[in-house]
Amino acid sequence: MKKRGLLWGLPTIIWLLFTFWYTDFGGPMTQEEIARGMAVMKSRNYNPELLVQVEAFLQNDTGRQFLMVNNIDTTTNWLPW
Repeated sequence: MKKRGLLWGLPTIIWLLFTFWYTDFGGPMTQEEIARGMAVMKSRNYNPELLVQVEAFLQNDTGRQFLMVNNIDTTTNWLPW
């Protein structure tokens, strides 16, 4: 039974550690964090239109995680045959 417990226990522990490391539990940015970030962007002379868009995005962000899928190489054009 010890081998079976190790067989299932070790991968479970590794998965749990990775999940807790990878998952963001912080929530959305605070107003202070947004203000600091925007001040840095303004000091670096970013495009004013971009600053408006970034600030609107940060103000409306819920802090939840999202998934991003890269579908660049899903076409069949790259196949050699």
